[in-house]
Amino acid sequence: MMQILAWLPLVIALFLAGGIVWSIVTMLRRHLHPWQIGLRIVSAATGLAIISIMEVLPAEAWFVPWLLALAVLAAAAIAIRRTLTQQPPSDPTKTQAKLLARPNRWNIGGEWGLLLVLLGLAVIAG
Repeated sequence: MMQILAWLPLVIALFLAGGIVWSIVTMLRRHLHPWQIGLRIVSAATGLAIISIMEVLPAEAWFVPWLLALAVLAAAAIAIRRTLTQQPPSDPTKTQAKLLARPNRWNIGGEWGLLLVLLGLAVIAG
Protein backbone atom coordinates (compact mmCIF):
# COMPACT_ATOMS: atom_id res chain seq x y z
CA MET A 1 0.00 0.00 0.00
CA MET A 2 2.82 2.41 0.83
CA GLN A 3 4.40 1.76 -2.57
CA ILE A 4 1.16 2.77 -4.26
CA LEU A 5 0.97 5.96 -2.20
CA ALA A 6 4.59 6.76 -3.09
CA TRP A 7 3.62 6.83 -6.79
CA LEU A 8 0.50 8.94 -6.24
CA PRO A 9 2.14 12.40 -6.65
CA LEU A 10 3.75 11.31 -9.92
CA VAL A 11 0.44 9.96 -11.22
CA ILE A 12 -1.33 13.21 -10.31
CA ALA A 13 1.42 15.27 -11.96
CA LEU A 14 1.18 13.18 -15.13
CA PHE A 15 -2.62 13.58 -15.13
CA LEU A 16 -2.30 17.37 -14.78
CA ALA A 17 0.41 17.54 -17.45
CA GLY A 18 -1.84 15.54 -19.76
CA GLY A 19 -4.65 18.02 -19.16
CA ILE A 20 -2.33 20.91 -19.96
CA VAL A 21 -1.20 19.23 -23.18
CA TRP A 22 -4.85 18.57 -24.07
CA SER A 23 -5.61 22.28 -23.61
CA ILE A 24 -2.64 23.19 -25.80
CA VAL A 25 -3.81 20.87 -28.57
CA THR A 26 -7.38 22.18 -28.32
CA MET A 27 -6.20 25.78 -28.55
CA LEU A 28 -4.10 24.92 -31.59
CA ARG A 29 -6.82 23.00 -33.47
CA ARG A 30 -10.20 24.54 -32.63
CA HIS A 31 -12.01 27.86 -32.77
CA LEU A 32 -12.66 28.97 -29.19
CA HIS A 33 -14.62 31.69 -27.46
CA PRO A 34 -12.17 34.30 -26.06
CA TRP A 35 -13.30 33.45 -22.52
CA GLN A 36 -12.60 29.78 -23.24
CA ILE A 37 -9.04 30.70 -24.22
CA GLY A 38 -8.61 32.67 -21.00
CA LEU A 39 -10.08 29.86 -18.92
CA ARG A 40 -7.68 27.36 -20.49
CA ILE A 41 -4.74 29.65 -19.71
CA VAL A 42 -5.80 30.01 -16.06
CA SER A 43 -6.45 26.27 -15.83
CA ALA A 44 -2.98 25.51 -17.19
CA ALA A 45 -1.46 27.97 -14.70
CA THR A 46 -3.30 26.21 -11.89
CA GLY A 47 -2.08 22.81 -13.07
CA LEU A 48 1.51 24.07 -13.31
CA ALA A 49 1.24 25.56 -9.82
CA ILE A 50 0.04 22.24 -8.40
CA ILE A 51 2.84 20.35 -10.17
CA SER A 52 5.39 22.83 -8.80
CA ILE A 53 4.00 22.69 -5.25
CA MET A 54 4.13 18.88 -5.26
CA GLU A 55 7.86 18.99 -6.22
CA VAL A 56 7.58 15.80 -8.25
CA LEU A 57 10.21 16.69 -10.83
CA PRO A 58 13.88 16.23 -10.02
CA ALA A 59 16.09 19.31 -9.84
CA GLU A 60 17.63 18.49 -13.23
CA ALA A 61 14.23 18.86 -14.93
CA TRP A 62 13.59 22.43 -13.72
CA PHE A 63 12.89 23.55 -17.29
CA VAL A 64 9.89 21.23 -17.94
CA PRO A 65 7.23 23.47 -16.31
CA TRP A 66 8.72 26.46 -18.13
CA LEU A 67 8.45 24.63 -21.45
CA LEU A 68 4.82 23.78 -20.71
CA ALA A 69 4.12 27.41 -19.80
CA LEU A 70 5.78 28.59 -23.01
CA ALA A 71 3.75 26.10 -25.04
CA VAL A 72 0.52 27.31 -23.38
CA LEU A 73 1.35 30.93 -24.20
CA ALA A 74 2.24 30.08 -27.81
CA ALA A 75 -0.98 28.09 -28.25
CA ALA A 76 -2.99 30.93 -26.70
CA ALA A 77 -1.39 33.43 -29.08
CA ILE A 78 -2.32 31.23 -32.04
CA ALA A 79 -5.87 30.75 -30.73
CA ILE A 80 -6.31 34.49 -30.18
CA ARG A 81 -4.99 35.24 -33.66
CA ARG A 82 -7.43 32.70 -35.10
CA THR A 83 -10.27 34.30 -33.17
CA LEU A 84 -9.40 37.77 -34.48
CA THR A 85 -8.70 36.89 -38.12
CA GLN A 86 -10.99 33.97 -39.02
CA GLN A 87 -14.71 33.42 -38.86
CA PRO A 88 -15.94 30.50 -36.76
CA PRO A 89 -17.68 27.68 -38.62
CA SER A 90 -21.13 28.72 -39.83
CA ASP A 91 -22.73 25.35 -39.02
CA PRO A 92 -20.81 24.09 -35.97
CA THR A 93 -21.01 20.57 -34.68
CA LYS A 94 -22.06 19.91 -31.09
CA THR A 95 -18.44 19.95 -29.89
CA GLN A 96 -17.61 23.11 -31.84
CA ALA A 97 -20.71 24.86 -30.50
CA LYS A 98 -19.68 23.96 -26.95
CA LEU A 99 -16.20 25.43 -27.50
CA LEU A 100 -17.60 28.57 -29.14
CA ALA A 101 -19.94 29.24 -26.21
CA ARG A 102 -18.98 31.43 -23.26
CA PRO A 103 -18.00 29.34 -20.22
CA ASN A 104 -20.15 29.33 -17.12
CA ARG A 105 -19.41 32.05 -14.55
CA TRP A 106 -19.02 29.42 -11.83
CA ASN A 107 -16.29 27.70 -13.87
CA ILE A 108 -14.43 30.96 -14.32
CA GLY A 109 -14.77 31.95 -10.65
CA GLY A 110 -13.81 28.52 -9.38
CA GLU A 111 -10.71 28.36 -11.52
CA TRP A 112 -9.58 31.84 -10.49
CA GLY A 113 -10.33 31.05 -6.84
CA LEU A 114 -8.21 27.91 -6.93
CA LEU A 115 -5.36 29.78 -8.62
CA LEU A 116 -5.47 32.55 -6.01
CA VAL A 117 -5.47 30.00 -3.18
CA LEU A 118 -2.43 28.30 -4.68
CA LEU A 119 -0.64 31.62 -5.15
CA GLY A 120 -1.47 32.53 -1.55
CA LEU A 121 -0.01 29.22 -0.35
CA ALA A 122 3.13 29.88 -2.36
CA VAL A 123 3.53 33.35 -0.86
CA ILE A 124 2.90 32.13 2.69
CA ALA A 125 5.29 29.19 2.26
CA GLY A 126 7.95 31.61 1.06
